[in-house]
Amino acid sequence: MSKKFDAVLLIGYGGPEKPEDIRPFLELVAKGRPIPKERLDEVAHHYELIGGRSPINEYTFRQAKVLKGDL
Repeated sequence: MSKKFDAVLLIGYGGPEKPEDIRPFLELVAKGRPIPKERLDEVAHHYELIGGRSPINEYTFRQAKVLKGDL
């Protein structure tokens, strides 16, 4: 039996859009958990190495556009 769907739920956690968003984003993700400053610095540095932003937002919006076209 074939089921038809008329909607797709696309969920993404998101990520920083620009370098000044990195620390606030990491603090939001940590939600008050005691993450050592050294670890936060390390993760922030990883974002800096890829341009100070996360590609996940672009990928998610691109997926949404393709899905919208397919529906």
